[in-house]
Amino acid sequence: MKVLNFKEAVLATLAYFDLFEYPLTQNEINRYLFKAEPDAHHIGVMLKESRKIRQRGSYYQLAESSDRVATRHERELIAKRFWKRVEKYRGVFQLIPFVRLAAVCNTLALNNTKEESDIDLLVITQPNRLFTARILLTVLLQLLGVRRHGSKVAGRFCLSFFVAEGHLNADEIAKKPYDIYLAYWLQTLQPIAGSKEVYEELLKQNRSWLKQFFAGSPLYNMHHFKETPRLAGRIQTVLEKMLSSRWGERLEKKLA
Repeated sequence: MKVLNFKEAVLATLAYFDLFEYPLTQNEINRYLFKAEPDAHHIGVMLKESRKIRQRGSYYQLAESSDRVATRHERELIAKRFWKRVEKYRGVFQLIPFVRLAAVCNTLALNNTKEESDIDLLVITQPNRLFTARILLTVLLQLLGVRRHGSKVAGRFCLSFFVAEGHLNADEIAKKPYDIYLAYWLQTLQPIAGSKEVYEELLKQNRSWLKQFFAGSPLYNMHHFKETPRLAGRIQTVLEKMLSSRWGERLEKKLA
């Protein structure tokens, strides 16, 4: 990885998030710093001295950009409502057989949500049961009236990304030679249900190629995660045993 000096790194970080109208706090700059080892002291010096950076309250953005602070506050209020919906339906992801991890991604992962936004999800499944898990999750969310489809988008769950364990290295799908969006996408994932071990394995599998973008280790985001209740875990186990039969194998092949 070509390491940037702090001036270049801070400006590059602010420039990336400016694309999404998202000013950063000093702690967030340190957390998401691009191509440099995080160092709160040097970042603080850079923020005070650079004329290319504008400060408003505790937020920083590029001086040439229009003021985004009010926009961020407005979107954070919307995001709070969306997170309440995630909390309400978390049990769905804890019950569906073969789901090993469910994580919020894209705008809600950063609390940068618009009124018309949906709730994008990454779902990791057990190997050889991805299509079974996907159809069950799709059907249940549809029956509950919270799946995104057609013109019904705002505040609904969008089953954007499915992947099976064993294929967790995102470098396989990264745009070559340089997919900064995917790198930050991984850095900002917010697990909500499933297994901590699967999330840790996801980070482990992607640590090497993320070094192209970040000097530090992949971020570990567990603020919105909750362990599966015992009853839900038992129900999921029973359903998985039922669908691990030959009939379950035939169903998976038919859905594939």
